[in-house]
Amino acid sequence: MAKKKSTKGSKKEKPPKKKEKIDEEEKVAKTDSEDEAKGRIIVSQRERDEIDAVVDAFWAFVDATKRAPKILLFVGIFLTIMGASFAGWPQDAFDLEIEGKTGVWVLITKSDYELAKDTDGDYSNFEPGDSVWIEGELNEIQYYGDIEARLFPELGAGPEPAVAPGDKGLVIKKSEFGPLFSPFGNDSNETVINYANGENIRPEDTNKKEFSEAFLNSALFNDVVFRDVIFSNLTLNDTFFVDCTFDRVTFYNVDFNRTVFSNSTFNTVFFNNVSVKNSKFDNDDFIHLWVKDSEFDNTIFDKTDIYGSKWSYTSLENGKYQRGNLNVAIFRTLTVNNFALNDAHLKNVLDVPNSATFDFTYMTVGKTEIRVDEDIEGDYPLGQNMLVSVVVGEDGIGAGIEGEDGEWVGDISGEGFSREGSAIKENLSYEYMVAQNPEGVSGYMITNILRMKDGGVDTTFKYTIFFNLITFVGMVIIVYAIGTLSTIFSLLKFFSPFFLTVGYFILLALILSERGFWDMVNLMALYFFPPFGKETVIPIGIAQGIPWIVLAVSIAFVDIVVCLFLIWNFDLAKKIPFIGSGIKRVQAKGASILENMPWVERLTFFGIVMFVMIPFQGSGAFAGTILGRAVGLSVSANLLAVGLGALIGSVLIALSVIYGLGFLSYLAPLQLAGFIIFIMVCGTLYFVYRHWNELSMDDFTQTLGLHREGLIGAPLTAAGEMVGTAGGTVIKVAEGTGKTVIKAAGDTGRKITKTTSDIVGSFVDTFTDDRYDYMTGARSDKTVPTELDTGVLVSLPEGARRGMVVTGGAGFIGSHLVDRLVKRDEHVIVLDNFSSGELEFLFDSIENITVVDVDLLKDDFDEY
Repeated sequence: MAKKKSTKGSKKEKPPKKKEKIDEEEKVAKTDSEDEAKGRIIVSQRERDEIDAVVDAFWAFVDATKRAPKILLFVGIFLTIMGASFAGWPQDAFDLEIEGKTGVWVLITKSDYELAKDTDGDYSNFEPGDSVWIEGELNEIQYYGDIEARLFPELGAGPEPAVAPGDKGLVIKKSEFGPLFSPFGNDSNETVINYANGENIRPEDTNKKEFSEAFLNSALFNDVVFRDVIFSNLTLNDTFFVDCTFDRVTFYNVDFNRTVFSNSTFNTVFFNNVSVKNSKFDNDDFIHLWVKDSEFDNTIFDKTDIYGSKWSYTSLENGKYQRGNLNVAIFRTLTVNNFALNDAHLKNVLDVPNSATFDFTYMTVGKTEIRVDEDIEGDYPLGQNMLVSVVVGEDGIGAGIEGEDGEWVGDISGEGFSREGSAIKENLSYEYMVAQNPEGVSGYMITNILRMKDGGVDTTFKYTIFFNLITFVGMVIIVYAIGTLSTIFSLLKFFSPFFLTVGYFILLALILSERGFWDMVNLMALYFFPPFGKETVIPIGIAQGIPWIVLAVSIAFVDIVVCLFLIWNFDLAKKIPFIGSGIKRVQAKGASILENMPWVERLTFFGIVMFVMIPFQGSGAFAGTILGRAVGLSVSANLLAVGLGALIGSVLIALSVIYGLGFLSYLAPLQLAGFIIFIMVCGTLYFVYRHWNELSMDDFTQTLGLHREGLIGAPLTAAGEMVGTAGGTVIKVAEGTGKTVIKAAGDTGRKITKTTSDIVGSFVDTFTDDRYDYMTGARSDKTVPTELDTGVLVSLPEGARRGMVVTGGAGFIGSHLVDRLVKRDEHVIVLDNFSSGELEFLFDSIENITVVDVDLLKDDFDEY
């Protein structure tokens, strides 16, 4: 039987690869490995530990959630979601506002689109009698009171003089136009023209005056202010009033012929038995106008707005009203003939059959105008978010309708208003929104549970607080279900300043009016955010009418709450990058000072009080709390110091403003600061005298802030470093300009630099000894790296402390490093070729170091 042919060794051996091919494959493999390395995320061991900690915490949270009572967990989640949704958290977080609304208001209130009117002045989506909820920002608010009870100047009856009810009922004196007009020329050729310029008129000449019994032809009044003035029994022909102000003015039995009022303002004006013919009102503004027994013939109102007017037994004929608004008006026996409207609007014509006068507030919430049947103008500031319950009503019907004969029947008679070029009469009836108490189940709940104000007008602030409170309660229940009571107490400790703030706001709401409350809240927010301080906010609040004691306490409360938050969460502040490390260092040094000299704590307490009290930029509760805790003040002492400083400073500023010290109200804090500094210096000298035997130079420098990071030492240290750096730069520039000049300038510059550095350093180093700063007290562990302003000093183990080599140690930077190392008792070896360095830079440490010129060893190095 034939044997099988063995296959062993029968495989053909692959020929050896050529070197070029091997190199190519290695190159490709290396490139692939580099690409793989580039695609991987390199994670350090520390980062891995942090990731593992997060993962472990997540699974621990999952396990705790599984063990939590299901009912409590469900209730907490339900309350949290409901409260957050009603408060509008999801919309705010993802910017999902709907028509400017968030939260529950999206569901129960109407949008501006739904509240829009059609061309006939009616609401397209609502019928008269429908109830509507409106929420939005308050953009306008104006109260119109009894027009006949306004403070118009009153003519005297018989021997009784005319009086000004708007100015404490003072007597109005008789006057003439002549003194108002400006003379021209010299005494012999003096000419007087009928021109009155407000810049040349004394205010008393047009204040509480009666101009009567005169004919005035071709006169011009420019920028004249008439206040508490009566014009009676006058005829004014070809007269111009330009940029004038009529404030509380009565026109009685006056004839205006060919008269122009241009760019003028009328506030509380009474036209009684006035005739205006062939005249024009151009770009004027009226507020509170009463027209009685008067006629306007061939008169044009152009770009003129009239708000809050009553027209009684008056006629408008052969004229025009164009490019303006007649808003909030009462017509009583008004005759209108051949009077056209051209791009003009008559709005809010009131019937008021019983009172025949005003007693309404008109407010614009969002884009919707709402009428409120009472005076609430002073209750709400503009910009406040409002919630209003309204009912759709009808008005303007009593103004009349067009009869079968084309005449107007009603309070308006004659032809009535019509558009220019059209025979169609203007319909003055319209639908409007009027605020009233809500009805139904939702209205009962909002009125009785959430305590909505009577009248159907309220702010959304308390509702937002209520929804956020529900959210917080839900979160607390969740934390309790998953965690422990200690966790809840920790959360309460963190949020307690916010709860105190809410409680204080509730107290303010009880003692202040609605407007005063919001003004105070806005001022507290303004003070909370820099740069505005007490000296700015308190005068503003007093000008707004807020009681000074409430203002002072509220501003101090902001400081106290900030201090409380920082004190109870001081450990979090110490974990903030950069800031935290500085706080720790200052705190350690402060603790060391207080341990060696307990009497300093009393000075520290009063120092914090003064620091917070004096309104300098950067002072205040935040900085005062950090300083107090950093130097070792107890929690109660720190809180008391900040509270006293804030309250005393606020009261002093408020009183200085109240008692009208004017410019001294600004200087008073500075004078007080100087006095306080003087007292502190005297106190410091007294304590130094009493405790002289207990003091050492290091303690003294630490107390007065003369050490490296102290109030005085830090600027000096920075100045020394800056001078040295500038000197080194000068040397380097000088060395590059020319050989001979360079050497001389370089040597001179180096000597100046070294001398300057030595002078400043000798003063600064007395207070910046590293052996005190870094090798004593809490930082006495010599194996811990020490953080410096210019880097990190790494202390080596004890066995390796005698071999520190500094290359380039004779240079400017290297020599400073050598000096620091020598102060740490290190044996330093300096290697330098002295190409730019100088032996003079090592003068202070030359006796404690070994200097090696590298160029001298060049031949020995070349052998190797």
